[in-house]
Amino acid sequence: MSDMNRTTEDVPQPTRTDDSARWDEQRYRALFELGPVAVYSCHAAGVIQEFNRRAVELWGREPVVGDTDERFCGSFKLFRPDGTYMPHDQCPMAEVVAGTLSEAADAEVLDPAALASTLKALLATASRQLGEPH
Repeated sequence: MSDMNRTTEDVPQPTRTDDSARWDEQRYRALFELGPVAVYSCHAAGVIQEFNRRAVELWGREPVVGDTDERFCGSFKLFRPDGTYMPHDQCPMAEVVAGTLSEAADAEVLDPAALASTLKALLATASRQLGEPH
């Protein structure tokens, strides 16, 4: 059937579910962007997918979303609580993605201006949040 012959009965109408999903997305976006904590996400290979302004403030820089050379964390450098250097591929996010960390972890973030911030990483996989196995 061509679009010219469609009637209003043929056009899908928004449902309450569509409105609820849109509202949920708007609330999530507001919490993500305006919340008081740094939040970011990576996909299974560790590539950063999104982050909020607090993460940029913590890192002291804004990573390029989707950059495959920069994985697991947008910080300049990371250190363990004992002061030893922590490569990004060994950071708490990398451990969560690998399935080897299931609770909070501490780290120190160093930004490009050599300012340090101590953080407690509270991490969870989306599959765990959705009740799926990880």
